Amino acid sequence: ANYLRNGVLLLVLMLISINLRPALTSIAPIMERIVADLSLSRASAGLITTIPVLLMGFLAPVAPLLARRWGQERVLTASMALLVVAFSIRYFSQYSFTLLLVSAFIAGMAIAIAGPLMSGLIKQYFARQITLAITIYSVSISLGASLAVALTIPIIKINSDHWERGLAAWGLLALMAF
Repeated sequence: ANYLRNGVLLLVLMLISINLRPALTSIAPIMERIVADLSLSRASAGLITTIPVLLMGFLAPVAPLLARRWGQERVLTASMALLVVAFSIRYFSQYSFTLLLVSAFIAGMAIAIAGPLMSGLIKQYFARQITLAITIYSVSISLGASLAVALTIPIIKINSDHWERGLAAWGLLALMAF
């Protein structure tokens, strides 16, 4: 029973960690296409990735307060739910820069809150296996970032060349963590 519990906790750690970067890195391979399709300046388009990064800095101090109020697990679950919402909004963003910005804001909030709580999760559940847990966390974040960069364009191609579907597809990964 203890092995099963630890296995499930490691899987949860991995799934949440994998989801902490695709909202940012899935944009890069198709940024020029977004700029062209929505007639944006590059500076405006840059907001899609800048907003989440800014929120990571601004909201990181809020994460522990939310965890104390509602519990670490609930806040992490809510963060994954927010990511699902953000990616779902991206599905409808082909003609709307505003929707892309809203999705960037929601994704940024989710990442900004989940990220700092992961160290608490590791300390709480993996005190005896901290090196293993930190390794899984680090590799999983990198894996999520890399997969989003590598697979967004192939996902777009199998979805009739709709870039919004390629961005929204990462919501399925977030749904798995939710």
